[in-house]
Amino acid sequence: APTTLLDLTRGRNIGIFLAGFQFQDTIDEHLNKIRDDGKGLVLDHIVALKRFQPGVEDKEMYKKYKGDKTNLQPVDQFLIKLCEIPLLDTRLDLLFTTRELPSDIELFQPALNLAWEACRQLDVSESFVNILQYVLAIGNYLNNGTMKDG
Repeated sequence: APTTLLDLTRGRNIGIFLAGFQFQDTIDEHLNKIRDDGKGLVLDHIVALKRFQPGVEDKEMYKKYKGDKTNLQPVDQFLIKLCEIPLLDTRLDLLFTTRELPSDIELFQPALNLAWEACRQLDVSESFVNILQYVLAIGNYLNNGTMKDG
């Protein structure tokens, strides 16, 4: 019977995730697909991979394992594959950001438009320029004769 190096709960949770994960053999290729064209990782998979990615202890545990890795459970074999992917955490962060950014922009677009319009109005306002000139004059007057006076 295949053996596992993981604790039972974690192994079961990762196993449940893997049951719905259709491209285990090409995970590295999917991590390289930045575009959201339906062929890369979906957001749910990215979040799950971030949650289940091997930590430093896991990497050491698998590195120290001297037995035949083909005799390990599929969950362990999957984590071994993840251990071999360079910069896994950074790649997952990048994929997460590229998937979330469009919805974040859409969510904040009204506030961004409002701020842009306010800046545009201030830029062309003669009244605002006059107020800034008065503030500058008052500041210069208050600083007159002090150490801050240039």
